[in-house]
Amino acid sequence: MAREIGALLDVPRKDQVFDDVERDLKVPVVRVKIEDEHLCSRYIATRIDGVTIGITPKDIAAKIEAVGGRSINNIVDITNFVLFDIGQPLHAFDAEKVTGGITVRLAKKGETMTTLDNKSVSMDGTELVIADDEGVLALAGIKGGKKAEVTAETSSIILECANFDPTTTRKTSQKHGIKTDASKRYENGMTSAFAKEGCAIALALFEKYGGGGVRIGETTDVYPSPEVGVSVAITVDDVNSLLGLHLTRLELVEVLTRAGHAYDDDNEEVVVTIPAERLDLRIKADMIEEVGRHIGYENIAPKLPNLGKKGLPNKRLYYANKIRKILVGAGFSEVFTYSFATAGHGDVEVFHPVGKDRPFMRNTLATGLNQSLLT
Repeated sequence: MAREIGALLDVPRKDQVFDDVERDLKVPVVRVKIEDEHLCSRYIATRIDGVTIGITPKDIAAKIEAVGGRSINNIVDITNFVLFDIGQPLHAFDAEKVTGGITVRLAKKGETMTTLDNKSVSMDGTELVIADDEGVLALAGIKGGKKAEVTAETSSIILECANFDPTTTRKTSQKHGIKTDASKRYENGMTSAFAKEGCAIALALFEKYGGGGVRIGETTDVYPSPEVGVSVAITVDDVNSLLGLHLTRLELVEVLTRAGHAYDDDNEEVVVTIPAERLDLRIKADMIEEVGRHIGYENIAPKLPNLGKKGLPNKRLYYANKIRKILVGAGFSEVFTYSFATAGHGDVEVFHPVGKDRPFMRNTLATGLNQSLLT
């Protein structure tokens, strides 16, 4: 939002700067293992000892409540603050309740866990979970479990900051009927770069508000395949041709500057370095659309393309319509029936049907036709 508002008002964005926190080498380092990097591209964990669960400072609590959140305590609110600030979910485990290290893996069929809101979850082996050496601690990117819940007695935490696969997160969320602010972010897809930034912001806040005796250990950052930066090359002709504009090269780079994009315009092409968080900008058409968005579509004059006087017919549609007219002329009636069927009239049951009264895919057209004839 800051980037968008800055571009709209032509105000440079101020990046947040946090000093490195002081590390205590006596605090145990968290052992982390990712079994499948395609399901978890990055996992950062830091142990923090000497925390005191208490009331959140008014400035942080006010910001959380201003966006519809609810202040709970300093530990939970710091993780929520980072979530609402940059969109990076975090989670805190009670370190004393974690046995051994942390493993990001698929659940074992039949494993169970109780979520923080006391919902019992039985897994079928397709869910991505956070586990210790004894069992499941959390549904990855969705919900924490009771096993390592932070309570008023907690004095040591393990701070999680990670990036999980969008598809796996969505499927697990739907399967178990658990939707959270974190799962929504992961489902949309996000950059792994945010994990490091979110961790830095959170550790700085924990050092300040976590209690007088806070001791922060070394951070474990497991990042098997770091993201590669993306650049997209465009020309003034590309932009003008697709958007129907008459921009000059100077006007194009002014738009890119206002939008906060770094670029190299030494050659004929303008090579734009895509910000890590902009996963929607990957090809030339994406970048041209970005230019049009910042110019304002309302500022682009509508103009019909020169299509000629006569369009060519689509053969399939032409003959389909012709056959339809012949049949109707011969006394036939065209019938559109439901693709979904009731029990006994379909073989494949749909997990999330459009209507609960028709949860099966039909296996024949006859049933629908008979019902139409009767009505």
